[in-house]
Amino acid sequence: MMSQLMGVDVAGWILTALVLLLLVVIGAVLKKPVLLLRIGNRATGVVVGWTQDGTLKAPIVEFIAQGGAHVRISGRVSVASHSVREGDTVTVLYRASDPRYAQLLLWTEFLSLVALLGIVAFIIAFWMVAILLSGDPGLGDPFGLLPRLVDSLHLDPVRDPQLFMLSLVIVGCAAATMSLLRSATAMRTTGLTAIGRVIEFRGGYSRLADGRLARGSFPVIAYEDATGVTHTIRRAAAWPLTRLRIDDAVAVIYLARRPDHGIVNTWDELYMAPLFFGALTLGFLVILVGVLRGPYG
Repeated sequence: MMSQLMGVDVAGWILTALVLLLLVVIGAVLKKPVLLLRIGNRATGVVVGWTQDGTLKAPIVEFIAQGGAHVRISGRVSVASHSVREGDTVTVLYRASDPRYAQLLLWTEFLSLVALLGIVAFIIAFWMVAILLSGDPGLGDPFGLLPRLVDSLHLDPVRDPQLFMLSLVIVGCAAATMSLLRSATAMRTTGLTAIGRVIEFRGGYSRLADGRLARGSFPVIAYEDATGVTHTIRRAAAWPLTRLRIDDAVAVIYLARRPDHGIVNTWDELYMAPLFFGALTLGFLVILVGVLRGPYG
């Protein structure tokens, strides 16, 4: 029993230290923009170039500080895609005594902060759910802050954990639906078409568009992209769900930037995965409504 309590205490201290560390990091990240929002000067800068690190890049912005000095700074965060282009104007906050101490008011500059806040919120919410499910008000919280928060919010030990889990599942399924639907739409609207041929049937596993593994005898299709390079893909449907035979012609569609990731140009290859996750989203939403209308709370 003592060893179990010590294990809980150790886990609680580790989680507490992790949350506090993340909060310190968030404070350090927020220090500059908060300070500049309070006392900084505002200027309009122009994107004049990029700092490149492989496929990641950050904008280089030039602005005129108070007194006429031309100052050039770069963004703090490098990402693959930006909402601004070279020549676009950007709002800059800077300290009058040191114009190089500046902050770009761009969404990408705060991505890391949003991610950290999300991690902290998830850890705290998950921790509170564990307290509710265990029924132990002191579970792993050496300071007793979370149990007091649970009591003050009058959280229900049955309904609220269900709502937490359902919210995670619904958000995940909805995000998967939107991502897969965007991919299918992009393939339909901007994809290039080719005619491939079934060269063999290969037994084993095939990874479907939604990430699941399917087992069977799958037709292997060879096709050439616009540059004449040959690629091979598997049809997601295995025999006997597919009527394809050796040497049958098959319509293939692929994106110009990913010619080796083509798919058979059929509705199930394009839309089965988003329909699957969309149905899951609707199903979990129905369950969520049932929980909200339930007898708890």
